Amino acid sequence: MQSQVLSKTTKELIGKAKAWTLQLASYDPDGVTSRGYNDEAAFRVIAAMAWGYDWLHGHFTEEERSTVRKALVTRLDEIMHHLKVTVDLLNNPLNSHGVRSISSAIIPTCIALYHDHPKAGEYIAYALEYYAVHYPAMGW
Repeated sequence: MQSQVLSKTTKELIGKAKAWTLQLASYDPDGVTSRGYNDEAAFRVIAAMAWGYDWLHGHFTEEERSTVRKALVTRLDEIMHHLKVTVDLLNNPLNSHGVRSISSAIIPTCIALYHDHPKAGEYIAYALEYYAVHYPAMGW
């Protein structure tokens, strides 16, 4: 996409989206937007970064991609540890925030990282197993 001629407005919007995504990647993954501190904020931060990583991939430098990828992997691994170990969602399927994290955070992030994180396929398989066996646990 970078080889295409982009309008000034498009370039400005891409620049703003990159800056926003990189700002999200700078947030402390153990801070107030971590899953453990505020899972609602964590889901929104990781999803926005995942979309930014995917949509802007060709516009990031390798260093910028690495920065966002590292933040995504750290946050994704934290959420998955919570689902698999702390909650054990497959055996305790009624954890509403755990259920919501699958569609709001896990799936979009794993799609964005599918070729860049060795555990992305494993995590998608976990999510699909949950959907196949338990979903919708609460009738949503």
